[in-house]
Amino acid sequence: CIEEAAWREGWLSDDQLRAIAEPLRKSGYGDYLVRLLDAS
Repeated sequence: CIEEAAWREGWLSDDQLRAIAEPLRKSGYGDYLVRLLDAS
């Protein structure tokens, strides 16, 4: 996941990752990204 890699490397903030993930919540991918944030 390119967004996950960018977030883990610090290239995306939590807020930026959430902004990317929210419109994708209906897909498993969006939920996965949100779970990453919730687990951190």
